[in-house]
Amino acid sequence: VITDGGMAIYTGTCGGTQIGMTSTSSFVVNPSVNTTYFVRGEDGAGCVNEATGLCGSVMVTVNAIPGTPTISAGSATTFCSGGSVMLTSSASAGNQWMLNGSPIGGATSQTFLATGAGNYTVMSTVNGCASAVSSATTVTVNAIPSTPTISAGGTTTFCSGGSVTLTSSASTGNQWMLNGSPIGGATSQTLSATAAGNYTVMSTVNGCASAVSSATSVTVNAIPSTPTISAGSATTFCTGGSVILT
Repeated sequence: VITDGGMAIYTGTCGGTQIGMTSTSSFVVNPSVNTTYFVRGEDGAGCVNEATGLCGSVMVTVNAIPGTPTISAGSATTFCSGGSVMLTSSASAGNQWMLNGSPIGGATSQTFLATGAGNYTVMSTVNGCASAVSSATTVTVNAIPSTPTISAGGTTTFCSGGSVTLTSSASTGNQWMLNGSPIGGATSQTLSATAAGNYTVMSTVNGCASAVSSATSVTVNAIPSTPTISAGSATTFCTGGSVILT
């Protein structure tokens, strides 16, 4: 209780370096380092107000703001749906990861396994003091193409020397296969199939491969050998006669 005069605020010791006087019950300080403040009641002439008794003191601790963390990626930040990348903060503790500026619930470890697309940032809080937000690391997740289907332009059973045109539902990125093995150079939307077997196709877009299509079976029948004729007897005979041809 101050009965007259006001409060004198000191640093160093009580009665040391006076930094201010106030007639109210509060005084704002803004130290840059840890500082002990002393206070006592006195009038403007430096006379101590005995009603306040001895000096009071308080230690004000100034905690440093952590440095802005940086993010390092453990692998490529562009991958196919279902993939991931491990992100690591340079701050060993106090991390909070964010996606597109919003905190990710429970993501407070030094590392974060990113599976979704977007801009990832992190900040670090130490002793209640928060760092600035890191620069963003952009993660791109490419979709896996739909499984293509095959349509046949004609019958898939034909004689040797024939063919059938097979067409993939995927307009680009095709790879045709015969009995599970890739056919060299067969990357167009269509394929002229001349050999017997099971034909499949897959599509790759932005480095992401689709599942393999269902198989279309092609059957190639052999052309029979040219037959020969043998005569069982003379092929010249009188009316009423005959010859067996085989």
